[in-house]
Amino acid sequence: MELEKYLSEEDNNALKGVKNAVEIDEKQLFDKKNMAIVSVFLGVFGLDRFVLGDKIRGILKGLVFLGLLISLIVMVNVIGGKTMDFIFQNGTIGESYTIVWADNVSVVGQNMANVVYGLAAALGAYIVFAIVDGVLCYRKNMKNNYTQIKKSLNEQ
Repeated sequence: MELEKYLSEEDNNALKGVKNAVEIDEKQLFDKKNMAIVSVFLGVFGLDRFVLGDKIRGILKGLVFLGLLISLIVMVNVIGGKTMDFIFQNGTIGESYTIVWADNVSVVGQNMANVVYGLAAALGAYIVFAIVDGVLCYRKNMKNNYTQIKKSLNEQ
């Protein structure tokens, strides 16, 4: 069995002499390349935590992301809707009118715009957190694989 796809280089070197004698069910291991793909593309939804068996953190991670995203979308739509109502009430229908962010701020107020800025910043910070957490999940996966293989070696 090829252990290179399941272990870090350091762990692979540690098991160099005995890895040919390892008989382990590959269903218990998760390929490090696949874990990297899951962490990068699906980590913001918490799926990398599900792969590791950490369901509660996976659910929390996904709910935080969806909450931030939905809040940001709702706030932008509320501001856009209020701006459109203002334009329709002031009789500018039919005229060429370009709406810029300053128009939105003047209609709804700076406080509402600050909420959107805060939500956008929180979503950006969450994405950075998800990237760091993805790296940690990747490393934890390799450690779990190493532990599983060492356990199998001790049983043989």
